[in-house]
Amino acid sequence: MVYWGGSGTLLADTQSLTQIAVEPRWYLSSGEYHRQSSMADLSVAIEPTLDWQAADSDAQIRMSALLRLGSGEQDRDHADVGELYWRRSWSSSHLLLGINKVFWGVAESVHLVDIVNQADFKEDIDGEQKLGQPMAMFTLEDDQASLSLFALFGFRPRAFPEEQGRFRVVGDARVEDDPEYEASGWERDVDFAARYSSYLGQWDWAVSLFDGTFREPLLVPTADGAVLVPRYQEVRQGGLELQYTEGPLLGKLEATYRDMAGRQRAAMVGGAEYTLFGVGDSAVDVGLLAEYVVDKRPPEWPRAVFPEGIFLGVRVLANDPADTTALLGIMRDPDSDEQMWSVEASARLASDVTLTLEGRGFSGVARESLLYGVRSDDYLQVGLNFFF
Repeated sequence: MVYWGGSGTLLADTQSLTQIAVEPRWYLSSGEYHRQSSMADLSVAIEPTLDWQAADSDAQIRMSALLRLGSGEQDRDHADVGELYWRRSWSSSHLLLGINKVFWGVAESVHLVDIVNQADFKEDIDGEQKLGQPMAMFTLEDDQASLSLFALFGFRPRAFPEEQGRFRVVGDARVEDDPEYEASGWERDVDFAARYSSYLGQWDWAVSLFDGTFREPLLVPTADGAVLVPRYQEVRQGGLELQYTEGPLLGKLEATYRDMAGRQRAAMVGGAEYTLFGVGDSAVDVGLLAEYVVDKRPPEWPRAVFPEGIFLGVRVLANDPADTTALLGIMRDPDSDEQMWSVEASARLASDVTLTLEGRGFSGVARESLLYGVRSDDYLQVGLNFFF
């Protein structure tokens, strides 16, 4: 929608888009814990997006939000403002003020360097969905490099499922609603970050720094073990991202070095994706993925889901009128044989309607694993998405 002044002067350009997703989900097994009786649930997600661009300046306002309403006992009802910011651009710099989502990383299986936004566990436990983060971001860039500086205001704790909900990574214990923090005052409420990215030949690379509150909590049990208290610790993290491109081959690496709770650790995920274009003289492209993860943390830190893991995946791009895509992956711990599989697929049914499929499952989960509480939460979900 375009607005005009009385003399015919262009004042602003406003564009809006609303997505409504109807998503039934089916669980393949009954729950392991008390009150986990539901075998299916239905939720509806409404996501409006609004962009306002001033015609006589380089200022932009963007708003996007999420409202999810669910049935059954899964406690998925929630709302979040993912983006609500003002952005001003100059010839080689940008200033953003407000709520925003920032993504760092190049790997497929895990994103070790991605630390700015809190994970939205109400949406999914894979950490891909994020909550909006209030921030000020200043960016300098040219044709070869970009430097972004962040001040992050206000910490958003992670939400955990209630007793009747699935994906209770804490098992039969209850997570206390009132978390504890290592820092206090402004040190808890203000974090700082920076990221520099560039390229050299076939290499894309980035380095980042973060100083503030770690987004993952350490869950500390009370005396009887029935309640877990989230404790958020201060962390200093350095991150490295590398991606190498050579025709159909992509090489990927993410590495971090963290200083937290008086201990230091390095972690990494690296691998490759090789794409077979036009398989069998068709229009279908098939990508083969392989990655290796090492994220072994000391007991004073929050546990990693896979301290060590091998990820194998297949990505299919049909290149058809429906833009059909699919990704099938499996993560395996080489020591315990614990496995987690996932599938994601989508296709366009009409210009404003898409169909999605999502699934996740677990096998060989040991009692000491962080996945033990979700070992019976295999599921399949279908989504019908309408765009207005």
